[in-house]
Amino acid sequence: MGNIIDYIKWRGDLPLSKISFNDIDLLILSELVYADMHSIVPSGYSSSVSVRDACIRLLVSPEEHSFGSEDCRALLTLLMKSDRFRDMQLTAYVDISDERAEEQFCGMTVLLPDGTAAVVFRGTDATINGWKEDFNLSFVPEVPAQRDAAEYLSNAGSALSCPLYIAGHSKGGNLAVYSAALSDPKIQARIIGIVNFDGPGFEDRMFATASYMNICSRIRTYVPKSSVIGMLFSHLEEFTVVDSRNIGIFQHNPFNWEIMGNGFTTVRERTNSSYFIDSAMKDFLNKIDPGTREKIINTVFSILSEAGIRNVQELYRARNIPLIIRISRSLDPESREVLHEALRLFKGSVKDTYLQLTKSSSLAPIR
Repeated sequence: MGNIIDYIKWRGDLPLSKISFNDIDLLILSELVYADMHSIVPSGYSSSVSVRDACIRLLVSPEEHSFGSEDCRALLTLLMKSDRFRDMQLTAYVDISDERAEEQFCGMTVLLPDGTAAVVFRGTDATINGWKEDFNLSFVPEVPAQRDAAEYLSNAGSALSCPLYIAGHSKGGNLAVYSAALSDPKIQARIIGIVNFDGPGFEDRMFATASYMNICSRIRTYVPKSSVIGMLFSHLEEFTVVDSRNIGIFQHNPFNWEIMGNGFTTVRERTNSSYFIDSAMKDFLNKIDPGTREKIINTVFSILSEAGIRNVQELYRARNIPLIIRISRSLDPESREVLHEALRLFKGSVKDTYLQLTKSSSLAPIR
């Protein structure tokens, strides 16, 4: 067994003519879109750049183009040498980060040598702005990234006449499903598959739409065995549960997912901890209306903003913790009460869920 790095080492010399394009390839492309491709990949469909050339430029100028962890560096190094990936063409790179609109969105199209194309959406990056948009999903019918994903796919469908894959990891998986569900029927007819890699689901109203039902059978969702992010909100489609070499929330990182040959290493069901967190979160959200959710989220992120925190890494700096606590204590009475009530309800949901699951002889099936 191995991970996506090992997969490229094992299968990277085999072109699509030898082994057909598969969901592991889509996961790799969904990770590639996390790299900062500004000024590397064209913003429109009139031109493109190869994976090889894009990776070279990323690696030689890391001060200008961020690409994340050492795992990402290893991925780029292998992709640019791989017979399977290096000649794929990257085009239509769109990257939006707007604090005022509370939006973080990125999409890119990959033209494949077999005559198809993959539209891939980036998941949440490290910015607090991106995380705020994710939380906004709990109280608004559509966040800006979803709207832009739908527009992006519409443009891709107009510019290209080939069959399409749509995919993304984390929030990118949610954007993949959302954009496909809202796309024109003529574009929907050309979609081969929509792949959601541990991305959140939707409020139930999404499942009542005819456009969603038109593409539901083509949705494939993968979650690690201790999934947390992918369990948020509801899913109508079934899951494939993937084994992971890490624990807990860290399994959200696809570099930890286990692979054997051309497929993921799967297990029969999620872990007890995944069921527990899923049940507790759903119980908590059911207790608070969308308006209250908005107040809670806005209060929390106003604290982070006042503390000058702009990315997730800054949350873990020791000097910021006392500052956050001090700002929290200085909140106006109404905001303080909102947070106290939220904490009380969340504690109650955790306790009730624990008691319910310990009394049950078996865990509920995946929803």
